[in-house]
Amino acid sequence: MFKIFLDIIEIIIPIALIIFLKYIDKHNIDWSFKKRFINIKIKVIHD
Repeated sequence: MFKIFLDIIEIIIPIALIIFLKYIDKHNIDWSFKKRFINIKIKVIHD
């Protein structure tokens, strides 16, 4: 039963990621997210 569950997750996760990335690309959220992520990394490095 658990094995089947893991197989389902392995199939769902890549599909979900692809859909999510396409959604981000469509709405141009990607760039602002990247900028925010870079700013967070810079803050961490400076601290």
